[in-house]
Amino acid sequence: MIRNLYTEALALIAEAEGSKHDTRFKAWIKKVTAVSPKGVGGYAFVGDFVRTGTIDIEGPIVLLAATVRGSMKYHTTTYNILILDSLNHLSITDIRTNDKEQGWALRIRDQVAALLTQVTPTSTPEPNPLTVFTNEQIIAEVHRRNLTL
Repeated sequence: MIRNLYTEALALIAEAEGSKHDTRFKAWIKKVTAVSPKGVGGYAFVGDFVRTGTIDIEGPIVLLAATVRGSMKYHTTTYNILILDSLNHLSITDIRTNDKEQGWALRIRDQVAALLTQVTPTSTPEPNPLTVFTNEQIIAEVHRRNLTL
């Protein structure tokens, strides 16, 4: 689906928090594909950053968004977890923390890992279409086509 996910996510966070992101500071959004137990800070969350502007993206995915509010001297970064579900509906979760104290990533790391296992579809292998044929039928077809194995 083609959408401006970066702008949509920031608008959703602003609505949930009651105030817009302070544009004097850089906000970022990361598509989280895995959680690294050895990663520090934002590096604990593996994935690519979501570009600004229009992109082609499909759910289900988990997003980590960082927004900043406050003065230049005293500001706080808030980290929110969002989900783009399989129907491409964007929603904010209750997983949230900030950097007022050290270790923001550790406070949400396990929750995000658990969410990833719920949201990420398990890949089921495609059924082999040849299973409807017997081995003898397959061997006969190989000989009929003069193929070698």
